[in-house]
Amino acid sequence: MRSALVGVLALSLVAPVAVALPQDDGGEAVPAAVLPTVPKVDLGKDFTADHRSNDALLKGLDRMKAVAVIYRDAPSITDSVSMEIASPMGSQNQDLTLAFGPKGAARFGLGGEAEIIAVDGKVNLLVSSLSKDKFLQVDMEGDPIASLASVVPGMSLPVPHVALRYQPEFREKEVFGLGLMEEPELAGYRAEGDKEMFLFEDDGAMLLVQVNKAGLIDSMKATMTPPGLPEGMDFSMNLTFTMKPAIVEALSPPIAFDAAGRTAVKSMEELEPQPVKVGDMAPGFDLKDLGGAEFSLASLKGNVVVLDFWATWCGPCRQGLPKIQELASWAEGKPVKVFAVNVWEQGSPDERMTKVKEFWTTQKFTFPTLIDADNAVVGEYGFTGIPATVVIGPDGTIKGVHVGFSPDLADTLKKDIEAAMSSQS
Repeated sequence: MRSALVGVLALSLVAPVAVALPQDDGGEAVPAAVLPTVPKVDLGKDFTADHRSNDALLKGLDRMKAVAVIYRDAPSITDSVSMEIASPMGSQNQDLTLAFGPKGAARFGLGGEAEIIAVDGKVNLLVSSLSKDKFLQVDMEGDPIASLASVVPGMSLPVPHVALRYQPEFREKEVFGLGLMEEPELAGYRAEGDKEMFLFEDDGAMLLVQVNKAGLIDSMKATMTPPGLPEGMDFSMNLTFTMKPAIVEALSPPIAFDAAGRTAVKSMEELEPQPVKVGDMAPGFDLKDLGGAEFSLASLKGNVVVLDFWATWCGPCRQGLPKIQELASWAEGKPVKVFAVNVWEQGSPDERMTKVKEFWTTQKFTFPTLIDADNAVVGEYGFTGIPATVVIGPDGTIKGVHVGFSPDLADTLKKDIEAAMSSQS
């Protein structure tokens, strides 16, 4: 199961990178041969022996320290970061915006769905898909991300800006680990043109950092394999970071936080909505399918309705959808309507529609998927993880709730449906 926080913020808040591996019907990880391979890129191939010499490494370390001073002492800094992640599960994009002001103030925009604002000794996390009337607030101790990590375990941003801005002294392993590497070592430095630093880790993870003439980082490339994989599984990931850093005298507008009618909470549990449960009235919805046809819960009254919440980036969702197709085929001719509901998808509306259409066509699914464009419906149902499947009775009450994938999902849903139909007879 992938959580809403991971889905909305993609890789932004998780370290090390969380990977949802596909499984077979027995719940075992799919053999490596079944997964497409993403070749590791040799990021250090252009670094010669001179670039790897002790003299070059000392110069590279001095350059890294100078970069840290620039980020730490600048009056204000802005940056926009585009991340591209290629893995055997497909490609994923994530955009971040960052702004650092005086007195420790900072603002991070995460994929348009969430925002972190640190100001006046407080760090505030807003996630619109989780709650529109609450925000998580903690006291700022050290830097904003470390402060939030006290209540959101494992939280980090996969960019070096926070460590560069807030560390009182330079520690390269913390700056360039990025939540991707635990013990990175500087292995090469090239001073020609824009400065390039090559970092390496014993497990094969590599990172290439490019520093422009202003002393700011304007690109990074990484290749790595997430920890904890089954033996023999090749799950290499290539990441590309493109940045647009700028030093400014003052931010316009300055960093400020207005609660705007929201209530502060102190834990993720309080921020996250509570999922629907059996016996609740199902929240209504008005959604369109890939062809533009409209469906509402009100118009489906008298039928049993099955909703399966999913996203293209969610491995367990992709694993479970064939079970939902099996269910939809079984339900033909019965007073049962089966829908997938696409949520938390990355990209612009047009990119999202293209991505979902291509996936749906490739998989040859015959039942409709609806598009929860603003993630409002999944929010109303209170789910913070997908896949999540709901069975709604003809009277509009919840008859079954199932979160996560199980090999017998179709059979379980059939029992819920039959019970719902018999209760109305």
